[in-house]
Amino acid sequence: MDLDCEGVLSVAVEGTWFFDKIKEGEKNPDEYGTHKSFRWPHQQGHALITGIREQIGFLINLNRNHWVAVVLDFTSSTIWYGDSLALENKIPNDISCVLDWWTHFHSGHIFEHKPLPISMQRDGHSCSLLLWNALVVFFSAGKHTLLDAGKAADGRLEVFLRIVE
Repeated sequence: MDLDCEGVLSVAVEGTWFFDKIKEGEKNPDEYGTHKSFRWPHQQGHALITGIREQIGFLINLNRNHWVAVVLDFTSSTIWYGDSLALENKIPNDISCVLDWWTHFHSGHIFEHKPLPISMQRDGHSCSLLLWNALVVFFSAGKHTLLDAGKAADGRLEVFLRIVE
């Protein structure tokens, strides 16, 4: 999904497969630039480096039981990483290597790593809600605020009501 509103950065929010595909590209760098199976992540990288897009956000699944959020900001050469369970919010090395490879492949720059502001999870099942909220807050430039993790059930209800409407 692309977001492009007047006065707002042009961003893309990718599906969960996006990281898996660039991870595959990192393992096969010779094929990444030419093989048609990498067309979409390669086009996104091109859009980011040419300024068509400025940022891209997506979720990554860890160990099939937890989600984390990432924003790649090509305007500031920054990788933002958010984990609602990790107080230090430090990007794991295996994820860092893939993202560093992909951003360098497309930009020629080494990106700085920063923690993505996110509410800290208080249960075992609210990570996806808190991560999507973190992306909304990040991309909204102050128009939205982080959810109170203690009110995650209210947040899920609010999302459900939006869908129903």
